[in-house]
Amino acid sequence: MRFQNGKVIDNTKYRYMDYPSACFNIDDLETCYNKRLDQDALKLLDIIKDPTLFKDINGTPLANQPLIVAGPSQGGGLSLMVSAMSDYEIAVSLSDVPSDCAIKDRIINREGKYTVIDDFLRDHPDLKEVVMANQDYFDVINMAPRIKAAVISSVGTIDNVCPPKYFYQAYKKINSEKEIHPYEGYGHGGFEEIHLPKKIEFAKKVLKCDF
Repeated sequence: MRFQNGKVIDNTKYRYMDYPSACFNIDDLETCYNKRLDQDALKLLDIIKDPTLFKDINGTPLANQPLIVAGPSQGGGLSLMVSAMSDYEIAVSLSDVPSDCAIKDRIINREGKYTVIDDFLRDHPDLKEVVMANQDYFDVINMAPRIKAAVISSVGTIDNVCPPKYFYQAYKKINSEKEIHPYEGYGHGGFEEIHLPKKIEFAKKVLKCDF
């Protein structure tokens, strides 16, 4: 993802680059970093669905295969956001310890990656109103009713990076087929080996196939 681990080129001339990437252009709804991430995730679906780019071992374009989106933490939030926004039919969303829920609460409570936004607002109190208003556009809770994909999610009950109480608010608004698996005593992950078989079985059930 852009500016993360230094592996992605981004030539955008952002403002506020002396802060972490979540603060880049944070006062501009059209060019802010969060919007770039959502656009990148949607663009990946365009690439995957291009019949000329990817084929399976039999030469069949992967564009003809059902779409599954997946990711943990920030990737979990993005997989839910693209499930809500994409024009493509997404069959399954495998979303683990999802971020990007109740963003304004996470800023105020200084939780996870949103701590840096609170730091930014302490330095720029004049921008607080517009910055906080912009967060509604990138909050999974507000997009959840649009999700049509089947969703299986996980949370750690003592996760203080992406507290489960925030994702539960989004989960309640998902109207498609869904499952949630809380892992007692776990924080922000650590239960992947336990949860992976459940995700596979869920996807098999939704797609009515074996793989």
